[in-house]
Amino acid sequence: MKKTFIESRSTQTVDPTSGEIVITDTQKIHKVVLEDEDRFFMVYFNMLKTFYQIKYIKDVLLLVKLAELANYNTGEVLIPTSTREQLCMELEVSKPYISSAFKRLVDLGLLEGEKGRYKLNEAAFWKGDAKTRKQALKDKGMEFKIKFIIE
Repeated sequence: MKKTFIESRSTQTVDPTSGEIVITDTQKIHKVVLEDEDRFFMVYFNMLKTFYQIKYIKDVLLLVKLAELANYNTGEVLIPTSTREQLCMELEVSKPYISSAFKRLVDLGLLEGEKGRYKLNEAAFWKGDAKTRKQALKDKGMEFKIKFIIE
C-alpha cells in the first residue's frame, strides 16, 4: 500500500517600484511512502561483473523469478517440487536445466544454498528495507576472492 502526500509551494517576486508580480514560482512536491508489504526488489549493480559471467539468458530470467519469490527482508527462497515445475514451465526449460542453473548461480556467488532452499546474495539483490539489508551485510561481512594468473 502506498501513501502519497502532495505539498504545494508558491513564491512570488514583486517589483518594488510598480508593485507588479514579476515572477511566480510554484512547486508541487509528491512524497510516496512505501509500506513493508509492497512487493519490490532492488538489484545492486556493483556486482555487475558477476552478471557478465552468466552464459545463459535463462539463468538471468531464473534470477528475476527468484527475486520475485524471495522472502521479504531475508532473501530466502524455498523451491519445493511444485515451484520448480512452475519455473520450468515459465522459463520453458527442463528440470535438469533448472538444477544446472541453480548450481551455476551458486558457483557465481549470486545464490547460496542447495536442494530447494536458497538465499539471494544481499550484495546483489535485496527485497526489503534498506536498514535490514545493511545489518545483514554488516553481520555477514563480504568476501573477496582474488585469483592471480600468469600469462
